[in-house]
Amino acid sequence: AGQGVYNAGKYRGVFRFRHGDALLFALACGQVMYAYTMQPESIPPEYLKFMVNTARVPTEALAMNRARVRGFPVDVSRVMDLVKRHKPTPKALEIASQVTEYTDIIPCAVLHPSYDSCTMNNAERFYQVTKNILPVYATLNFVPLVILRMKRLLADPVNILARTSFNTLRSSVFLAVFVGVYQSQICGHRKLVKNGWMNNNNKYMYWLFGVTCSGSAIMVEQESRRAELAMYVLPKAAESLYKILYQKNWVKGVQHWEVMMFSFAMSLIM
Repeated sequence: AGQGVYNAGKYRGVFRFRHGDALLFALACGQVMYAYTMQPESIPPEYLKFMVNTARVPTEALAMNRARVRGFPVDVSRVMDLVKRHKPTPKALEIASQVTEYTDIIPCAVLHPSYDSCTMNNAERFYQVTKNILPVYATLNFVPLVILRMKRLLADPVNILARTSFNTLRSSVFLAVFVGVYQSQICGHRKLVKNGWMNNNNKYMYWLFGVTCSGSAIMVEQESRRAELAMYVLPKAAESLYKILYQKNWVKGVQHWEVMMFSFAMSLIM
């Protein structure tokens, strides 16, 4: 419904600003990435599971980071146990052994113990995300092509297959850039704290990192799909924001809210 309203408004010239769909996607992803790091209970469990599996940062590491952001101590024995389970390097073990209950920030060695170099770790994640998501996008792009546009395919097979293959790779790289840029910012933030250039681990940094990485990544994706992606993320961001505000007693619950929203959305679609 939201996408229909947006497309209709854009067609009629109501939404005139360029890259508005990319901005909307970035703001929505900022909220989702904040929820992923600081309020995971505010996003759907299956969506959170997809994010954790894609980013490949252990949920225990995320929980430790949340604890330190909120000023709570971390269990040092659990830190070592976590690192030992992920093929750590000798340097990672050494750094993890120096983590205290009230450490300023969870170090990179705990987030990616298999690689001492943040650059190598992010490059490896970029490759893994691209490799893992490529079959998914290939299915989404090629199956409709074969089923729904066979005549067009037979009329110009070389160009259409080349364009579809490029779009498949492009979408895969989009997600890989998203993950890579976000993780690069996390590692960079830790280096700034370690070197004394920043003295805190503010929770809103994770929202800002989400906006930055998604705003960069969405420009990789083809322009025709940006509004679609924004409308996919927006409901999850809105749900997360509502749950967080409700938790803080900043908004009140509305009885049968889901039914009202469903009816309103269906009226727009119809």
